[in-house]
Amino acid sequence: MIHTAELITKIKYNDYHFLLQQKNVKIDNFQNVYLHALNCKGITTIQAYPQKIENGYIFWCKIIINLNRVANSGKQTPFPFVVNDNNIYKLKENFSKFVKELLPHHSNIFHWSVQRIDYTIDIKTPNVKEYIKLLQRGDKPPFYKIDNEKQHKKEIDKTHYPNGVRYKNKSATINIYDKYEERKEKAKYKGELLEKCKDILRLEIQCFKRKTITLKRKFKNKENGLKIFLISEEQQRKLFKYYLSHICGKANYYEYAKALKRIEESNLHDKTKKALKEILLAVAKTKSVWKTKLILKPQKYRNYFQKLEKLNINPATIPRRWGKTELINIYRLIE
Repeated sequence: MIHTAELITKIKYNDYHFLLQQKNVKIDNFQNVYLHALNCKGITTIQAYPQKIENGYIFWCKIIINLNRVANSGKQTPFPFVVNDNNIYKLKENFSKFVKELLPHHSNIFHWSVQRIDYTIDIKTPNVKEYIKLLQRGDKPPFYKIDNEKQHKKEIDKTHYPNGVRYKNKSATINIYDKYEERKEKAKYKGELLEKCKDILRLEIQCFKRKTITLKRKFKNKENGLKIFLISEEQQRKLFKYYLSHICGKANYYEYAKALKRIEESNLHDKTKKALKEILLAVAKTKSVWKTKLILKPQKYRNYFQKLEKLNINPATIPRRWGKTELINIYRLIE
């Protein structure tokens, strides 16, 4: 499923000047024009701006669009855009209808280039808060850092937001959060709309320019239009599985004592059992798989983390106070 996209297209001076004449326009010192005339339709931001070149200026228009809201004629909904022929048709028709009054020569959504696109998966579960806590105790993708918008000199000092995990680099942002708490905190929804967000664990991958280029290569397509990024649900799941395999692995979560028992009842050597128990204890103390890996000698313990996964034991264990002995890994929930 897809939530948001940032699109861009080259426009003419006449288009730029026309947008400049609209009501409630904001202009900054760099002649960037901002308007929100189509916000209620799902096109939340329209930005037009000049770019200086050797022989003068060229002009660009950038928009941020909620695909599902546009496809549903502006109706507000907590659910993302599902890729199918009917929804794609509605998206194209409604976008053309909404945009043609402002940009009549740029009303075909598939002629715009993609700057960013956000893929999402919603998992319906009564254990949203428990999964968030376990993910916060998990690992993180290679070359990604925790993104909490706070200044820390060292990565190891960073902590997650209370209601989610968020990892970022120059290519993408991986965001997993409690949809209900996120909407409640931002006061975006009320009443029935807010209630629909209960028990939803939202998984989101925000793909920036670098990532879109990588995806184009993967899809073996040289174009940059939105249509090539409207990939199937199966392709999207593969994308999510890659990141989840690094954040939470594939093994299920167990209460600490039950995890120890599973290790003891395995056919492994006593030395290996001892090492696996040491890992569980270390993770329980640091409350973080990736921080534990920094503390332990990587070469010594790398194989032991793999052995835990083969035993279907996640190194992040369930606290006894939760009153739960086992939870299925969310990697399995999206299969």
